[in-house]
Amino acid sequence: MARKPIQRSLPPLAEQLPAFKGFAPAENKSRGLEKALRGVASRNRRARAQPFYSMREVSAFFGVTLPSVGKVYRQLEREGLLVRKRSSVTELAPLKTGRPVVHRGIVAVPIWLPGFLMFSDWREFFIELEQQLRRHNFVANLIFFRQGEDESPDFAQRVLGHEPESMVRLAPIPTMAFQMICEAGVRPVVLGNMPGQLLPGQRYFLSWNRGLQQCLAAWKKAGIRTVTIPRADPAPFTSATHAGERLIREAGLDCRIARPGGADWANYLDKLGRFDGEAVMFDEDIWQSRLCAQAPRAVAGLIRRVPVMVLRHLNVAAPDLAGAHVDWLGHDMRAIARRVAHDLDTGAAFSPGTPTVFEAEWNPHVPAEGRAAPFGFD
Repeated sequence: MARKPIQRSLPPLAEQLPAFKGFAPAENKSRGLEKALRGVASRNRRARAQPFYSMREVSAFFGVTLPSVGKVYRQLEREGLLVRKRSSVTELAPLKTGRPVVHRGIVAVPIWLPGFLMFSDWREFFIELEQQLRRHNFVANLIFFRQGEDESPDFAQRVLGHEPESMVRLAPIPTMAFQMICEAGVRPVVLGNMPGQLLPGQRYFLSWNRGLQQCLAAWKKAGIRTVTIPRADPAPFTSATHAGERLIREAGLDCRIARPGGADWANYLDKLGRFDGEAVMFDEDIWQSRLCAQAPRAVAGLIRRVPVMVLRHLNVAAPDLAGAHVDWLGHDMRAIARRVAHDLDTGAAFSPGTPTVFEAEWNPHVPAEGRAAPFGFD
């Protein structure tokens, strides 16, 4: 029995997209096709379902393969724009009463749990990112993991189980799991600060250099001759800047690295800042937070004794810092989250071009009490 012809009422694609003359050689055809068909589908939805263009018609018009068309159709089906039936007919989904909510895709957001708990600006970033992605009709899946869990293939399967189209990572380290996720077709959006480390798809960098240089120039002008950097022994696996020692020497100042050795935490901190013309600069965020947790009053005493530059926030109770001042260096993480969500919305997060650099802001001699952010949620 011959198959009944499908009656389609939509105008030809050439009328729907009169400006389309083919994809540019360097253009990503899959993304271009998805954007074009999403626009056509959104403009033509009515109260009742109606047949959409056949995959062969779309393939011929755009000059792309049938598998590529099928992948885009499946994405638009997940967004609620298309309905694919067993008879191979693809229909435009009918408009629903009220304002339709179209989910544009799933964004996986793996979050290193210790960082989320230690750094209040991380919490600001992820909370703002989830809100902004929701505003742009993306579904943000927040996936918390503990130390080392993101290095195993099991973690890759855990992320891929959410069926994401893209993934946002803040300050990741290169792991086999990260590579597996990317090789599965998930598009990464990476915000990194590790020197010499460029992860697949990385276009965003968190830089601390300009703020550090401004701080050192001001200290030198004020008569500081030696800058002491507290350093863990051994150093933590990740760090905020890694640049302190180099920039201190470039500024023409003496650099002293202070490691704890066998001293207890309070003793170690009490020995810092005891020389004339000395200042103390933290350039490792994890080590700074660890010292604040172990010896908060000794940290407060150090801040009262000499000029100190801190990163992000201080995990010290605000009353212990009353009347003290610090030089503070940090990023506007809410603004960065808004930028990343906007770039995901427009596709700029995956476009080739000049990398985006977010510079940290230096704030001199601010009340230390206002930089207090004890462990827990703000």
